[in-house]
Amino acid sequence: MRVKARVQGDIVTVQLFLSHPMTPGRLCGADVGAADFIQELEVRYDGERIFSADLSDALARDPFVRFRFQGARGGRLEVLWRDNQGQDRHEVHTL
Repeated sequence: MRVKARVQGDIVTVQLFLSHPMTPGRLCGADVGAADFIQELEVRYDGERIFSADLSDALARDPFVRFRFQGARGGRLEVLWRDNQGQDRHEVHTL
């Protein structure tokens, strides 16, 4: 996972580059193995949830997410996700 954050005044623009296969388990009617995709994505800023999304297998591999919020440089950004296989990922970044 890569995280880019740009602070302009009190607005923070975050770009998340999530490294995940996001396989649907089927392609054009063919079974290509078990589905494996991110289901839940949550971002917290200094412990407060600022972004969340319920995702599905409809997204392409290595999804990209961008959003803005009101914050400041030096804050703590936590990114958490869980996929349908039960795997969790949690990373902490400082703005």
